[in-house]
Amino acid sequence: MKFLEQLIEQIISNYEEHLQDVCIVLPNRRAGLYLKKYLSQKLKKVIWSPLIFSIEDFVCHITGLEIADQITLLFDLFSIYKKAEGKNAQSFDEFMNWASVLLNDYNDSDINLADTEKLFQYLNEAKAINLWNPENPSLTDHEKSYLDFFNSLGKYYKSFTDLLLEKNCGYQGLIYKKASEKIDDFITTSTFHKIIFAGFNALTLSEEKIIKTLLHSGKAEIYWDTDNYYLENKMYEAGDFIRKYRNEWGLKEFNWIENNYATSEKNIIITGIPLNIGQAELAGQIISEMKSDVANSENTALVLADENLLIPVLYSIPETVKDINITMGYPLSNSTVHSLFMNLFTLHENSKKYSSNITQRFYQKDILNLFNHPYFRIISNKDKKSAWLTGFLESVKRSNRIFYKSSEITSQLKDPAISALFSYSDNDPSTLLSSFSSLIGLIRDTLISGKKKEKQNSDIDIEYLFHYSVIITKVQNLINEYGLIHDIKTLRKIFSGFAETATIPFYGEPLKGLQIMGMLETRALDFDNIILLSVNENILPAGKFSNTFVPYDIRKEMNLSTYRQKESIFAYHFYRLLQRAKNIHIIYNTESDSFGSGEKSRFITQICEELPKYNNKINIQQKIIIQSSSLAQKNDTIIVEKTKEILNDIESLAEKGFSPSALNTYISCSLKFYFQYIEKIEETEETAETIDAATLGSVVHFVLHELYNEFTGKNITIPDIKKMFGHVETLVKKGFKEYYPDGDIEVGKNLLISKVAIKFISNFLQSEIKFIEDLNKSNKTLAIVKLEEYSESSVNAKTHNGKVIPVKIKGFIDRVDKVGETLRIIDYKTGIVKKEELKFESWEDLFNNTTLSKSLQLLIYAFLYNKKFSLNDLSAGIISFRSLSKGFLPVVYPGSSDNIIDPSAFAKVEEILETLIESIFSKDNAFKQTDDPAICKNCAYNLICNK
Repeated sequence: MKFLEQLIEQIISNYEEHLQDVCIVLPNRRAGLYLKKYLSQKLKKVIWSPLIFSIEDFVCHITGLEIADQITLLFDLFSIYKKAEGKNAQSFDEFMNWASVLLNDYNDSDINLADTEKLFQYLNEAKAINLWNPENPSLTDHEKSYLDFFNSLGKYYKSFTDLLLEKNCGYQGLIYKKASEKIDDFITTSTFHKIIFAGFNALTLSEEKIIKTLLHSGKAEIYWDTDNYYLENKMYEAGDFIRKYRNEWGLKEFNWIENNYATSEKNIIITGIPLNIGQAELAGQIISEMKSDVANSENTALVLADENLLIPVLYSIPETVKDINITMGYPLSNSTVHSLFMNLFTLHENSKKYSSNITQRFYQKDILNLFNHPYFRIISNKDKKSAWLTGFLESVKRSNRIFYKSSEITSQLKDPAISALFSYSDNDPSTLLSSFSSLIGLIRDTLISGKKKEKQNSDIDIEYLFHYSVIITKVQNLINEYGLIHDIKTLRKIFSGFAETATIPFYGEPLKGLQIMGMLETRALDFDNIILLSVNENILPAGKFSNTFVPYDIRKEMNLSTYRQKESIFAYHFYRLLQRAKNIHIIYNTESDSFGSGEKSRFITQICEELPKYNNKINIQQKIIIQSSSLAQKNDTIIVEKTKEILNDIESLAEKGFSPSALNTYISCSLKFYFQYIEKIEETEETAETIDAATLGSVVHFVLHELYNEFTGKNITIPDIKKMFGHVETLVKKGFKEYYPDGDIEVGKNLLISKVAIKFISNFLQSEIKFIEDLNKSNKTLAIVKLEEYSESSVNAKTHNGKVIPVKIKGFIDRVDKVGETLRIIDYKTGIVKKEELKFESWEDLFNNTTLSKSLQLLIYAFLYNKKFSLNDLSAGIISFRSLSKGFLPVVYPGSSDNIIDPSAFAKVEEILETLIESIFSKDNAFKQTDDPAICKNCAYNLICNK
């Protein structure tokens, strides 16, 4: 029988005639719902229900005080702090960095009835001892300020609690403390026939005093939920608290100690699986394998030790589960609307950094992040009037501008609610709050309209917006009452504070269907079937970290909570949850990441070692899954078979011609070739905030073409080269204006990169002078033959249907020059060129080794140029601006000598081209992903391939 069912039987047996005068106090409200259910099932008649409280509600009932929210408490504490410190007080923004820690310490000290005067005296003395230095007894000003702060904590506490009590509210600890002080008065005035406490384990000292006083007065009874297994063995931390109460409270009866672990059958399966998504998928798979009535039963619970798993778990629930009850709320800070407003805060925080007193400027990345948010996409698509967004974003991406003036943005915005977002003054946060409210109204109206027209399910988004509008109202009220928010940074912290504590409830039938809950919500509840996730060390139990000003030794001395007590609490929740369960799945994350250590919880090790010895009817299985089931079955490889339509597209492409870069793309990754040349999927254009390598290369090519163009068909001399130096800087600026429009090259990294371009070209000209000097010594000259020379030819290749057709090969050669009697095909490279990229031992390597793309490109250029002019002395190579001292770097192929390409090599190149093109046409060669992750790293299509 479940604990709450036993409790109802006991209460009915003892107090059926006085049920309306009975008060039942449980650890949480959730347990109260189940208790009412069992009560109605047992009596099956209309009655006056007993009054059922959670312990927190009961304490508030005793005192008449309300629990204030965390943000309001911070504002009240700041008013006390500022009054005490006067001109020396920090700003509210700085105050918020440490005030939450102080509130936690105030709460912990009160809820455990600590002598606060003594506590803060201890703390101050401890800090003074830490600073004491016998060799230098004098304190610095900083050290004096440090000690003054700790000396003031007691003073703040007294004034703060007095203020809260005047307002008839308080933080949890203060209200519990006041309840313990009023408990004797409550006993004399209370009309309850009996107060029944049930399902408790670890009590704070204020709770202990309240319950013990009521028990000893005869006004109350208490029912424990424990088992002999962990209660009688002092080695088990799960029984620490209840053992203490049994030994110290002197109760005549100690109800109830059960023996479920010794007598019941249990089937426990423990599974380790990588990553949180793997845990969620496994949970879904386990549920899908249950019988429908079991999976949809309120006797089945999916318990999340890490509540961040809620959303992936919900996506993993199989469709066969029709009834789900989610007992936890979804944090507003994880919502889409929260991310929107955080983008807005970032926009304005950065604007403050980059703006002057005269001009307000906004950072282009912040603009793009804001307008690319899903809600702005929804607004943009609502009607033709809002189609401005796409065009605006494209113009921002193409411009390469880093900053935009407020007026430049608002002039393109058609909706006043959106324009208002770009006019904010730090001195008037209410203006921004007003614009937030208008934006929420615009989004809400758009969602409601879309819901009516297209039957879109936007209920949860509308719920998010409602909760955020409540936050806006609360913040505005705080501004009006306290007047402490004067800048965007503080406003953001306040919003984040509210959003982190606010949760959006899931509405449903609370006592029907699969129960999804957090660990604390399982208190006093029992389930036949349990799936428990994230049973990892530092999650269950939680880590030792404690956000406090009070050191461990003082906490222990003053009976404040420590990590050791928290471990006992987590242990109790774990063992109590398994106590009456029959079928149990325990899942933990094997992967070391930011969400968990990858180490299974010590509780798993304990039950594996002890439970089978304690009861042979408890069966435990352990297993490790390397991949989640769905991922294991999933084949990520993308293969595109060549359909009739695709083959026709290849023929069309062949008519236009293949470039060396296209052929190299096919060799490195045929799927990329398909995306780029067959489907013509364009790369996503992003604003180039800093000049990229491709743009730098384009500018260098542009400048060299401008400098050398007048010498085409002529010999070039040292005086010609020297004249070029005076034009370099002007041409570099012109080049960047051409290839980096609207980009700013006058400041920051871009200025440095423009200087690099000038340096590259100047160094190149210096190397040309030295090269000509060396040529002159051997009575040779340098002549510029062609610049940016377009060459094309054709090769005969077999198509998919066996037909042999001429296929065009084409390309642009950066430079063709003549040194003595030798023509040189030159490709400029601003990047690093390695020796092994220009040398190969076998012609087959050009198909198999993707690092030889430069070699193939040069040989194709030489092949095209030779086809056009039928030359004997022809060489092909690279001039690398990173290795100018090495000069001309020729391609070295099998059997080559003297850097001159042999006519037989051209035959080989033609053979390679024919083979490559026939492979592209072949039906048997589907387009496939490369296996080389280095190629995928910088590929524009890696998101499509999920690489």
